[in-house]
Amino acid sequence: MISKYERENASPGLDVVQKIIKALDFPLEFFTRYDKLNFSNEGTFFRSRLTATQAEFPELFNRETKSRSPRNAAIELRNLWELGDQPISNMIRLLESHGIIVSISNSNSSKVDANSGYIEVNDHRYYIILIDSNSRSFYRQQFSLAHELGHF
Repeated sequence: MISKYERENASPGLDVVQKIIKALDFPLEFFTRYDKLNFSNEGTFFRSRLTATQAEFPELFNRETKSRSPRNAAIELRNLWELGDQPISNMIRLLESHGIIVSISNSNSSKVDANSGYIEVNDHRYYIILIDSNSRSFYRQQFSLAHELGHF
């Protein structure tokens, strides 16, 4: 029923609203005030495992870069961010320090390690990477984050 309320396919009665308020311990205004959040999704990228099929992803959102090859784009970004050519010890810290939002979530997929995309919230554009909580190792997570950075 909650799912129907969230999708606006049904509306709870006053007695149900009161039960929800009591169970969640939120004020009535939380549920009744105007939502000022403006969100639009401009596409999503995925880092998939080898067994994933193309039909499992939405169409990728593409942006043109100055460099024509992934290798040159990586070199260009490393120079811009002054990273040198050594391995990056903490991809999450690096990405977040450059304004990219990283979140760990459960994708409920055994075939997708990470996904990313641009979103707009209240007239601000953000690049967000969601890394799957079922990531097998720190190194796979690092690789997945680097892969998603490649889309950026």
